Amino acid sequence: TSYGHLIRECILIASMEVESHCKSVLRANGYSKAIMTTHDYVLVKEPMKLDEYEISYSRFPSIENYSPFGGWNRKSPTESLGFYHIYNSIKHDRESSFHLANLDTAFEAVAACMILVLAQFGYSGAVQGNSSIVEFFQFSKRPSWKSNECYSPVHENWPTAEKEFAFSR
Repeated sequence: TSYGHLIRECILIASMEVESHCKSVLRANGYSKAIMTTHDYVLVKEPMKLDEYEISYSRFPSIENYSPFGGWNRKSPTESLGFYHIYNSIKHDRESSFHLANLDTAFEAVAACMILVLAQFGYSGAVQGNSSIVEFFQFSKRPSWKSNECYSPVHENWPTAEKEFAFSR
């Protein structure tokens, strides 16, 4: 297992991006708290169907597929999110946890970030037309969405009605 300072930095940055995406989705839907934690972030899992996504790395076929949100649960929202639990360990106790900053965790954290981008902005908004993303990531599994679960593109002759998702604890 390879680990090091640059790998640790990759895990830190990708995990902070995951936090940012979760906060953004929660705030856009009227959820407001001054300080949010994984107890709040886990609320986006179900409506965004995060556990139904799976990513593989096109250029690294020997690396496993990642579904980082698969076991995420409300009962233990930090510990059940593997890369995030490691992120907290290497952020708060670098000396004892440095060995956890390995490539597998970095790949999983980056996959989680990419899944959130895809879930938040859709395939066409996040991926289509961006050849570097398409070349690097393969989306092995994506959820199916009913028409009433999707946002429609805005057209000047169509009425628009944004609907917020009420996040509950």
